[in-house]
Amino acid sequence: MDRRRARHGHYATAALVAPLVLGIEALGGDAAAVLAAAGVARSDLEDPERHLDAQAAFSAFEGAVEQLGDDLGLRMAELYEPGAFAVLDYLAQSSETLGAALERLVRYEPIHQNCMRTSVRTHAGQAFVEQRYALPQLRVAALAESNLATLVTIGRRLTSGRWRPTRVAFAHAPPADPGRRRRFFGCEVEWDAELDAIVLDAAQLELPVVRADSALATTLEAHAQAMLARVGGPETISARVREAIVRRLPDGQPGLEPLAAELAMSPRTLQRRLAAEGESLQGVLTEVRAELALRYVRDTSWSMDEVALMLGFSEGRAFRRAFKRWHGETPKHFRS
Repeated sequence: MDRRRARHGHYATAALVAPLVLGIEALGGDAAAVLAAAGVARSDLEDPERHLDAQAAFSAFEGAVEQLGDDLGLRMAELYEPGAFAVLDYLAQSSETLGAALERLVRYEPIHQNCMRTSVRTHAGQAFVEQRYALPQLRVAALAESNLATLVTIGRRLTSGRWRPTRVAFAHAPPADPGRRRRFFGCEVEWDAELDAIVLDAAQLELPVVRADSALATTLEAHAQAMLARVGGPETISARVREAIVRRLPDGQPGLEPLAAELAMSPRTLQRRLAAEGESLQGVLTEVRAELALRYVRDTSWSMDEVALMLGFSEGRAFRRAFKRWHGETPKHFRS
């Protein structure tokens, strides 16, 4: 059966689900029962590029967790083998630096799924690898752990173990054995966070990749671009605008013209495409700022004035008024 663009239009390719099946079997689980309960046939997994309904794919992961335990995400990451994600893996392996590898993994992420978007940003000497889900029901705690654990595993292999996150955050409550997660990541793990993220020293983005091959990377990138074109690129223009806003906010409130230029379209075209999705630039900007404000204010290492600047406000009073308008209380009261 072809589940392409089913339900909410969110998909995951067979290339993402097939490793789950192999992992279930390697760990002694019943893969056939998991697939049957999720409504996925083994024949659905024969073509790696085939799109499966995202909810069915996520249900398969939930079923595997029920069989094998809530640390399945970490165990799957431990089973990861280079090449499991085909061209994306090889493209990362041929990149010059860890930062270049992460940038390519993010750029071509929609080749395999449009349920979740990863972004990389830097601030004050730190880099943040952040993941946001298109719909709340598409987030499974163990799968979120698997996503970040696999990214860390890939980064460690690319750099011969030199990549060391300083902090990892998850937007779910701590599991029964949080120590297992700390040992895996080798750093502090935050629970009940605003979103899932890996934090590292920004300098680590310059770590060289041990098997870098610029000629091969050029060839693979052309192939990845062709694959991305076949799936239509990122799901929505509003998602792309959101990512651009996050990157530009520390330099001030981003305007229509620079955002349109970054997305390679005219301001009028950008406005029209946002309107077609029921969005506006001001609406997306407000949503991004309100969401980031909660996370930044919660981090007590940043002063309120620093938070205001990071959100593109020229002075603290305007930020405090906006925060109270968004969340019904002052940032100081929220932090306390």
